Amino acid sequence: MVKRVKSEGEAWDILHRHCWLVGTEIAVSLDSESRVDVTGSVTFRKKGQKEFPLWFGKVTGSFIAGGLALGKLDGAPYWVGTDFSVQNNRLTSTFGGPEHVGRHYKLIGNNLQNLDGLAAYIGDSVSFDYHKNLPLLRTLVAKRIWPNPDQPALEKILVKYAGKGRREMFWCQKELEDAGFGENARW
Repeated sequence: MVKRVKSEGEAWDILHRHCWLVGTEIAVSLDSESRVDVTGSVTFRKKGQKEFPLWFGKVTGSFIAGGLALGKLDGAPYWVGTDFSVQNNRLTSTFGGPEHVGRHYKLIGNNLQNLDGLAAYIGDSVSFDYHKNLPLLRTLVAKRIWPNPDQPALEKILVKYAGKGRREMFWCQKELEDAGFGENARW
């Protein structure tokens, strides 16, 4: 169970046991809901970790939680200033992830079944493992969309609509369906 801390000291203690904190002026504080805000970047170092050790709020730098054993994103920050990377985990959904990612949202190495909860704002790119049943229209909030492995016909359509979100979702949906990507043409 993800822990809600009661003090900044408790937050520091947990962070030092599980993470590296990077930045020129690292600061930790608690918001009004006892979520941990971090000025700087957070990188997890304990492999095999199945959940975050505490509830995060806002992280001004990057939030790197790759190669753990995460099955869900409960406790992830709601706002990340640069990169949010949860590559090589056991995620099947992005539910519980951040609402805002300033630069890159990295999901490669997970068995995603849906993108429910994908950030409403992604400043640059989203990367993920492609499969024919994964709904992809939510990725249109990103300026660049990188399925892995490359899917040239799919990418050509997604690139055309990248960054346009719901505004042109229906046009993208139609093109995906016409090109044989009907299962991907879902929100």
